[in-house]
Amino acid sequence: THVRQRNSQGEEIIRRVVWASKTWGFFQVVNHGIPLEVLDKVIEGVRLFHEQDVEVKEYYSRDPSKQVWFNSNRDLYHSRAANWRDTLYVSPVLGSEFDPELLPPICREV
Repeated sequence: THVRQRNSQGEEIIRRVVWASKTWGFFQVVNHGIPLEVLDKVIEGVRLFHEQDVEVKEYYSRDPSKQVWFNSNRDLYHSRAANWRDTLYVSPVLGSEFDPELLPPICREV
C-alpha cells in the first residue's frame, strides 16, 4: 500500500502541474535544491550563447537528433503564424553520461 500511496501522490502532483500549466501558462518551481548561484550561472551562460553571432549559433541549429541544438522558431514549417523565440535545447540521452564537450564553449563553465 505504501507504493500505491506514493503512486497516488505522484499522480496528484502530475494532475496539479498539468492544471497549473493550463491555467497559468507558466510557473516557478521553488525548493528544488538547486543553489541560486547555479541557476544564475545557467541563465548567464544561455544569455551569452544567445548574444553570439548567428554564424556561431548555426553550428547547433535545427537538428533535434543532436543532444544540444538551437533554433529560433521550432514550428516554423508547421504553424500558420511564426512563434519567434530563441531556444537552446540540451537533451541528454537517458541512461548515458552527458559529454559537456557537446555544449557550446561559452556555456561549458556552468
